[in-house]
Amino acid sequence: MVAIVGEAGVGKSRLAREFVRLHHTADWLVLESKSASYGHATPYLSIIELLRDYFKINVHHSTQSIRERVIASILALDATLQDAIPAVLDLLDSLGDDDPFRSLDLAQRRQSTYQAIVRLLLCESRVRPVIAVFEDLHRSDALSLGLLNELVIAAQDARLLLVVNYRPEFKDEWRNSPNYLQFRLDPLASEDLAEFLQALLGSDANLSTLKSFLVERATGIRSSLRRLYAGWSVLPCSRVCAAATALRGRSPAPRSRHNTGGARCTYRRAACRRQASAGGGGRDWARRAIRPPACNLRAGRGSGSRPAR
Repeated sequence: MVAIVGEAGVGKSRLAREFVRLHHTADWLVLESKSASYGHATPYLSIIELLRDYFKINVHHSTQSIRERVIASILALDATLQDAIPAVLDLLDSLGDDDPFRSLDLAQRRQSTYQAIVRLLLCESRVRPVIAVFEDLHRSDALSLGLLNELVIAAQDARLLLVVNYRPEFKDEWRNSPNYLQFRLDPLASEDLAEFLQALLGSDANLSTLKSFLVERATGIRSSLRRLYAGWSVLPCSRVCAAATALRGRSPAPRSRHNTGGARCTYRRAACRRQASAGGGGRDWARRAIRPPACNLRAGRGSGSRPAR
């Protein structure tokens, strides 16, 4: 397991993406799972995202097509995994209402689900190396983290690399594992910003105004600098410098729920069922789970929003 730790915006996700796209991993199976701000309230959300990536499932697939795709893929991988199919279909909200898996008690369903996912990934790792990326563990639910613990133990002798990232306040349980490696990313100190911008922009004297603008707005965060620079890099130098000079006197726009990445609207019908199975919430929780967050979509509001990573 490789853990990338750092505050918001320092480039944890960027580092993971750059790694899995190296030519060394060209023959590896790369599976990516992204969490969300409501991840704590959605059982197995990180695992569901990983399975949807593995089986190439999108919002246009019907329940029947998901069931057929999952069964065909698992049996083609290893016929001995047939008993793992109900647990996988349950996570993907494609299990029949009369399936015996639904009659299991909570502890049995949890254990069967853990074993099914672990066996699936281990079988795949015997065919080809696998990289499984889990982002933002500080947002993950307890069931997803419990399954990840099982994977850490099972992957010690397998060709399965787990790449995770989280913020410093999250306390993982794998620090003493023999196959654990942690990277800590910190914001750039002020004395390092000049060197970073020199490498990013070059030494053209005409860019000094732009460099000062980037330092003021990004406050030492690597990914913020790159995002700001990306918007300017396609413009002529004269226009960039003129625009940066005009903007330097303005205060940054206040952060709000309309201009941050928290408005990702990914909702699943199975969330209510799994929450009830996990021990509560009831009808009130169900209404909250499926209600989209308030998003102001009027002209001029929310146009700068982008999906959460």
